[in-house]
Amino acid sequence: MSEIIDNRANRIRTLKSIIKELHSGLPADQVKRKLSELVRQTDYSEILSMEQELIAEGMPASEIQGMCDLHSQVTREVLVQIPAKALPPGHPIDTFRRENQALREVVTRFRESMRQILENTDDAAMVSWRQALNELMDIEKHYQRKEYLLFSCLERHGITGPSRVMWGKDDEVRQQLKNLGRVLQQADAELAKFLAATAGETAAATVEEMI
Repeated sequence: MSEIIDNRANRIRTLKSIIKELHSGLPADQVKRKLSELVRQTDYSEILSMEQELIAEGMPASEIQGMCDLHSQVTREVLVQIPAKALPPGHPIDTFRRENQALREVVTRFRESMRQILENTDDAAMVSWRQALNELMDIEKHYQRKEYLLFSCLERHGITGPSRVMWGKDDEVRQQLKNLGRVLQQADAELAKFLAATAGETAAATVEEMI
């Protein structure tokens, strides 16, 4: 194998090459192994640059949207966290960070309500889960602020691909929560347990990936 790649531009090219193999059908475990052998560390800015270049080369944003959870899965082990800059309270990015932390807490309560459903599907548990779902659906306010403030700023600087992908993922979350809420309103005990183990957990995981 080649030596470990430390140069940013080369890392992005390498990421792009390996991610193309993922899209062509190479198993995720093999992709992770190749990345760990070739890339010492990377950060989310390089993942975004890689996705932007793929779109510029003609890959549909919808294809990247459909694979971005896998992108996250295979790159997670080599990702490093960029130190967050200190921002004054009320700055939009500071607000987004605070909202993301609040979202993590909401997802925790949502999962706890689903755990209760799986253990005991009585009326109180059903009410608790419906309330938790309603609370999670407030994510719409966060997504709208992000899309109209942050994405428009990115696009003014020529970063259009990643924002299109993220907007599509936001819409996935919206649809998952909407579908879950519609079915849950009429669900009996057995269906509620099934939903908690399937659609409910999928929605929670998708929200976490977007955070």
